[in-house]
Order: sequence, then C-alpha cells, then structure tokens
Amino acid sequence: MKVIYILLVSLVWVQIAGAQTVTKPSYDSAVDYLNCRAVAQSLKGNVHERDFNAACHCGETNYAGIKSFLDNAQDLDATGKLASEIDKLKGEYNKDLNKGKTVVFLSNTVFSDKDGHPKLFAFAEKRKGDEMKKFKTSLENDLLARLTVTAPASSPDTPHNEGVHNDDSQKLPKPDQEHTSKNTVDGVSMPFIIYSLIFALILAGITLYLALKMARSARENDLRNMARELKEYVQFEIGKLNSGNEPPANNKKQPKDLPATRNEVQDLFSRLNTLESLVEKLRQKSETPVAPVPPAPGPQKAVTPVPETQPVVETKKEVFFLSTPNSNGSFNDSSATTTFREGASIYRFTKESFNKATFCIDEREASIKLALQYPDKSIDPVCEALNAYNPKASRIVTKSPGTAELHGENWVLKTKAKISYEG
Repeated sequence: MKVIYILLVSLVWVQIAGAQTVTKPSYDSAVDYLNCRAVAQSLKGNVHERDFNAACHCGETNYAGIKSFLDNAQDLDATGKLASEIDKLKGEYNKDLNKGKTVVFLSNTVFSDKDGHPKLFAFAEKRKGDEMKKFKTSLENDLLARLTVTAPASSPDTPHNEGVHNDDSQKLPKPDQEHTSKNTVDGVSMPFIIYSLIFALILAGITLYLALKMARSARENDLRNMARELKEYVQFEIGKLNSGNEPPANNKKQPKDLPATRNEVQDLFSRLNTLESLVEKLRQKSETPVAPVPPAPGPQKAVTPVPETQPVVETKKEVFFLSTPNSNGSFNDSSATTTFREGASIYRFTKESFNKATFCIDEREASIKLALQYPDKSIDPVCEALNAYNPKASRIVTKSPGTAELHGENWVLKTKAKISYEG
C-alpha cells in the first residue's frame, strides 16, 4: 500500500510537469540565444571575435542585432548564412512543445539533422569532439534556465487566436509573478516537490526497517520452537528412563527417528543448552547494533625497499592558450584552446590546480609579432616590463610567470608576469 502511494505521488507530479508548454516569446528568445552563442563559437580565434562579443551580448541581443553586425563585417558570409538558418527555427514552434522537448530540440536535434538544417549540421561536424560536447552542455543548461512555460487553457471553449498577440503578453512580469516563478519548477511549487521527496524517503526507511525486523523475528521464533520441542522430547525420554514404564501415548508423541538411549539423551541435553544460548544471543543481537567485523589480516608480503635514487615521475600538467586579455587583466575561459593557433594565440597557460594557473607570453615568433602590434592591449594589462618597450624586438622573455585564478568563466589576474624585450 505504501509503495502504491509513492508511485501515485510520482505520477501526479510527472503529469503536472508534463502539462506545461513553452510560450512562443520564450521559444523565440531561446532561438535568439542559440543564434548568438553559435555565431560567437564560430568566430573563436577570428579577428572579429572581440568586436562581436562587445557588440552582441547573448541573452540580450536578437537576430536583428546579430545580422546588423555580420552585414557590416567583412568575409563573414558563411557565418551570416548560419545565423539566417538558426533564425528560421522560430517558424518550427509547436504549441505542444514542453520544456524538456524544446531543450533537446535546440541543443541536440538541430545539430544532427543534415537535411533539415545543413548549416547547423556542418557547424557541429567542424567542431565535433570535446569542443562540441562542451558547447552543447553549456547551451542545454542555459536554455533550461531561460525557457518559461505556461499551463494549457483550463476550458476547452476558450478561443485561441493564432497569429494575434495581446499587448499584455509583451509586458514584463510583475514582481510577485517573478517571485512565484522562482519558487516553482514547471508550474509545480518547490515545497510540494521537497515534501514529496522527504515523505517518500521516510516511507522507504520505515518499510525497510519493518522488513528487517520481521525477518529477524521469524528466525528467532523458529529457533525457539525448535528448542522447545527438543526440550519436551528430552523430558519425555528422561521420564521413561526414571520410571521404567512407557508413558501413555496421549501424553507426548515421540518425534520420528529420534534417539532414546541414555547417552544420546545426555547429548541432547548438551545440544539443548547450546540452542538456548544461541537464542539468547540472537535476542540480544536484535536489540543491539552489531559492529562490523574487520577482515582477518592476510599473510603479509615482504616489501622491497625503493632505492632513494629511483627517479620520480612527474604528472604532466594541462596547458592551454589564450589571446588578448581584457582591459581589467582577465581572460575569457571560453576562448581557451588546447592547441596553439597562429594569429590568435599569445599567452600559454599551465594549470597548477583546477582553478589556478601560471602564464607567460608564448615564445613562438607569431605570438611575439601579434603581441608587439598593440602592446597597450596585449601586454600592459597583465605584464610588467623590466626594460624599455622595443617594437622591433625579436623575443619577449618571461623572467617570472604571472598567476591567475578561475572565477566563473574568467581567469582573473593575481600577479603580473615580468618580461624583458630582447633583440
């Protein structure tokens, strides 16, 4: 009965959540967000990357803003066609789409539909692997947070005028509505979900406790019954030996195939005492938790001492590359690449832990030339020069690497790198 109740609560919750549908304005906004993220991803390592990130903020801009930037830029025809194809996804809105289906469609399905969305398919194929997996995961999480849903109309007689939007639908939600949406998940209140989970866990714990207790009690009763029957039979045999007469048959029925000699009766007494002791131990064991018994130590093997001169193998540290820093000295983690890109990579980072790294200017000639073009933007925010700036320098030597920490999506500068211009 308890299990049935838990299943009913789960089914009701799933039915309520599944009845929510994604609104058209929310769907269009999600498509614009996908468009901005895809264009930004396609421009990674491109000379237009920084200008696009400054002009178009994902989550705020729409297709008109993206198209305006791409039209004014040069050599971005392929990216413009990709953005146009993504914007056409707005025409694929369906009133039956719920939140889960919409997220799967926009973060996975469109990238695998070669015939229906060829530009998106080519975009995914070009970046397949870890880069695309990371992009899809980030996009899926962001869409889950951005999409809003609405419950279907309560009355079948309510008219639905497709293509006609009431002006009120474009207004921002009121503060109390915003507060309510933050405390609900797909229309179901958060306290309801939490209480349902707590209640289900309590029921599961009680059921497990009762099952263990019933099993232990049944085993204890079986042993007690066995001991009682054996004790009665021993007393019956002792009475026979002491009186020398056969007791009436209706006093006690002798169990089949049990011994009746004096020696065997004494042996039965010994076994009876053992069984009674075992029953008492089981009773105490059922009332007191049993500490786990450590495993018996196995035979110890001789340990061969390691010579002090044996070399220690160092773990290879993760290395990645970044381009020009921001004006405040931070770097965008989303622009990091695991391989050097000529014409884009300037700094080489080495991870010391999951959120700490050291950095220096890469020694390659391409990195040096790129850094020297705009030293006020490429070098000064994160480096301290030990000698005068030399625009004709052939090398930039890092005397002391800088340090940075990962905060959110940015590597934040902790100490500047010390450099000198040579050649």
